Amino acid sequence: VLAGGLVGDLDAALDGRVCADQIVPYPPGIPALVPGQVITREIVQFLLSLMRSHKRTDLHGVVHDGYTPCIRVMTQAEERSHRAL
Repeated sequence: VLAGGLVGDLDAALDGRVCADQIVPYPPGIPALVPGQVITREIVQFLLSLMRSHKRTDLHGVVHDGYTPCIRVMTQAEERSHRAL
């Protein structure tokens, strides 16, 4: 499932959803999101700031729907079956 392009004010669309992929800004190569992690507003704002930055940073794991960058999230059914550690 594709949810919420990372442009504009889409915090609410992603806030509280569960990430399906690992999202890794490179450099430095440290994951900002891992599969199964709940997405917060702060994480979305951090990723947006990287995308808007003039520094060269690739966001591995972000997919594109045309020109719109997106984060894949779990479906509602997958979220229900997801067990917290």
